[in-house]
Amino acid sequence: MVTEVIETYTAQYDDPISFDAGVAVQVLHGDSEFRGWFWCRAPSGKEGWVHQSFLDDAAGTTKSTQAYSARELSVSGGERGCVLRWVPFSRSLKRLRICTIIHEKRNDWRNRRI
Repeated sequence: MVTEVIETYTAQYDDPISFDAGVAVQVLHGDSEFRGWFWCRAPSGKEGWVHQSFLDDAAGTTKSTQAYSARELSVSGGERGCVLRWVPFSRSLKRLRICTIIHEKRNDWRNRRI
């Protein structure tokens, strides 16, 4: 499915959390506002928000179910990309689209209201 960026966005995190599939990830706490999102520490020591769909469990030290990166990409309104996955996010944003921006050919995520 092709989607279009509706708002310009400037990446805010230079060096976000990322990890490979099958590694130990430490779940530090959940987010009370955005259910299903957990503040985690990767084997690299980097911390950040991870959706539960990437984790075997939502407490303590658990195993990642798949590779994950919270890397952001600066984009301009009107750019187009292919949706790779839908991830539940919040009531206000509905869902988070994990996309590839076609002209850049980079895997990153973008918020988009639907």
